[in-house]
Amino acid sequence: MIILIIIIAIIVSIVYTAILWRYQRPRVWEWLHSFIATVLSVLLGVATAFWVYNAQQRNSDQDEKQKYNFLIQQELSGLRDILKHGEPTTLTCSSSKYHPLITFLQVPILELAAQSGHFSNTDTANLLRIATKVKTYNIEIQFLIAAINSPTNDVARIEYVTRNMETTRKAILNDIDFQSKRMGITLIDIEIKS
Repeated sequence: MIILIIIIAIIVSIVYTAILWRYQRPRVWEWLHSFIATVLSVLLGVATAFWVYNAQQRNSDQDEKQKYNFLIQQELSGLRDILKHGEPTTLTCSSSKYHPLITFLQVPILELAAQSGHFSNTDTANLLRIATKVKTYNIEIQFLIAAINSPTNDVARIEYVTRNMETTRKAILNDIDFQSKRMGITLIDIEIKS
């Protein structure tokens, strides 16, 4: 559409210049001077508008990335705090005792940040990997609760799920440490006040 408008404008200016050349030759130079000044002014205005728009877009993207970095710092710090310092439950089955950390976790910021497009492919994949492991941990909790509530009191299943939960918990903690270092995020100790 824009190309068509430009082509029409060029054709009209050539036809108008030819008419002036034929019927009012002394005014041709005045017309060409006005035409060139107008074209240059429009081009300069459009170029300036694009430059301002791109500069504002870059600033907006940087501000949004800083916001996500802060939110990721808070979410990873909170997640690490819960997984490291959360109080585990003691389960006694037959003669064995198990100490799983039963707490449901959510990481919506990691998923939003990964989808934002402000981070590298590797950082995006790592953030999504942490989110997936958190979902896996939540599923393992559901399996554990189902095993605990089972009328057969399946000790082998409770032991199996508890081991998997601990493996997943450690994997999440390792991924949090790795990704926070990779992104240059300093994790903080979060103190929850009531």
